[in-house]
Amino acid sequence: MSRSQVVLLQSLQVGLLNAEHKRNIRLQELTKTRFLEKIKISNSGCWEWHASLNNVGYGRFFYQGKLRRAHRFSYELHKGPISEGLVIDHLCKNRRCVNPDHLYIKNIEEGLEQNYVKLIDEYKEMRKEYANELDTNQKIVVELNNQIQHGVEIKEIKEVEGIKEKSRAEIEDKTERERTYVG
Repeated sequence: MSRSQVVLLQSLQVGLLNAEHKRNIRLQELTKTRFLEKIKISNSGCWEWHASLNNVGYGRFFYQGKLRRAHRFSYELHKGPISEGLVIDHLCKNRRCVNPDHLYIKNIEEGLEQNYVKLIDEYKEMRKEYANELDTNQKIVVELNNQIQHGVEIKEIKEVEGIKEKSRAEIEDKTERERTYVG
C-alpha cells in the first residue's frame, strides 16, 4: 500500500470516528432532553419525576433497551458512573426526586443499616400511635359506661367523640345481653 493510500485510509477512519462521535453526542443530547421533559421542579428544589414509577415509588426511565431507575440515571447523566456495590440515596428523602444535587453515593451496607434503623423508628412510632388510640378508646368506653350507670340510655347518647357507629352498636348489644342474662 502506498503512502498516499495509507494517509487516505487514515483520514477516512478519522472522519468515520468523528462522525460516530458526533452521532453519540447527538444521541446523548436527545436522551438528556427526553429525560428532562419528564421532570417538574418543586418549591423544595426537587426535580420530581412525572413519568413511570415502579411499585415503591421510584421513577423509571427506558434507555438502551432497559428500564432504569430515574434517580440513578440522573446521577450517571450529570455526575458520572456508579461503581458496583454502591447505591444512590436522596438527601431530600423524596423517591421521585432526580435532582443530582440531592443525590449521593453510599455503599450497600450503609444503605441497609439506615433502612433498618428507619424501619425500627417507624415501628416505634406506629406502636406509640396505637397505644394512644387504645388509650383514647378506653377513655371513651369508661365515659360511656359512666353514662349508662347513671341511667342514660344508649339510644340517648347521640355523639361521643371518636366512637364509630359500629362500636356503639356493639356496646348497645353487649349492654342488652348483660341486662337480659339470667344466671
